Amino acid sequence: MQTILEKRGGGAPENKLLKGKFLGFVLELLRFKKRIFPCHPEGETRRILKENPHEILRQEERQSLSCTNHAQNDMAFEIETNLCHPEDEIRRLSKKNVQEILRFAQNDKKCAFTLAEVLITLGIIGIVAAMTLPVLIGKAEKMVLAQQFKKSYANIQNAINAVQADYGGVYECYNLAPVGYHLDDCKAFWNAVLSKMKVVQKCERNDYDCHPQYKTKAEVLAEGGEVINNSCSMNFGYGVYYILYDGSYLIVNNGNFSGGSHHQLYFGIDVNGKKGPNKWGYDLFYLTLNREDLKKDVVATHKVCAMKEKGGDYLLDMFLK
Repeated sequence: MQTILEKRGGGAPENKLLKGKFLGFVLELLRFKKRIFPCHPEGETRRILKENPHEILRQEERQSLSCTNHAQNDMAFEIETNLCHPEDEIRRLSKKNVQEILRFAQNDKKCAFTLAEVLITLGIIGIVAAMTLPVLIGKAEKMVLAQQFKKSYANIQNAINAVQADYGGVYECYNLAPVGYHLDDCKAFWNAVLSKMKVVQKCERNDYDCHPQYKTKAEVLAEGGEVINNSCSMNFGYGVYYILYDGSYLIVNNGNFSGGSHHQLYFGIDVNGKKGPNKWGYDLFYLTLNREDLKKDVVATHKVCAMKEKGGDYLLDMFLK
């Protein structure tokens, strides 16, 4: 090769020129490769540092600025989407920006209730309570009266069963269904029943200081009450009131047990005496001595008279409570 160059008159200077161009081409090729295949950025960094030390510093500054912008954007996004952590928001704010901190604190006060809101809420609660409490209290009182009725009824029925057991049969003092009055033994029957009951006081019919005054059938119907049969003719104003040990009243018609009136078969119970409300179907009930047939015992029932004042319950309904 040297011979050919020399023959053409190239000599050493021309040879060096070719070598320089060749090396320049190789270096440019390597640089192009680095630009299109940036698989090893550390090599590129060393190259830049070797050729121009200030270039790497400028790249680091640009990278740092880019990271700062990303961090600020991420923080802003986190604060906007996670407002339930106000302490992070406060830490993010600059200490020098006092007005921003104060504004944030003022906005945070909106989380509390104002006095007006509290008073309005209490007023609504009071109105709802005023509407619902009477109903709830009324239901609770009815449940208490129902339990007292069951107790009083059990006492009178147990006394009836006991006197029949002692007598060894059935006293002739009952209504044989549908209508058949048996009255011969009513005086002996009621004396025997009262001996089984724990009577603490006897009240005469006109002594309203001793016993309440109850409404008649006509008064009950006039005030919206109900009667499911056509009886209930006996007026308890003519009865005798016996106050029992538990405060309840047993009201028996025709206290001297004289005469042949079928009203001797009817009686009443007031489960709590003077406490009230002293209303039919609440604490006061009309009962009859009844016998379904001659094979069955005498039971206290409301078949002859079922009466209740407005809002009250019949005897059978009280048993179901």
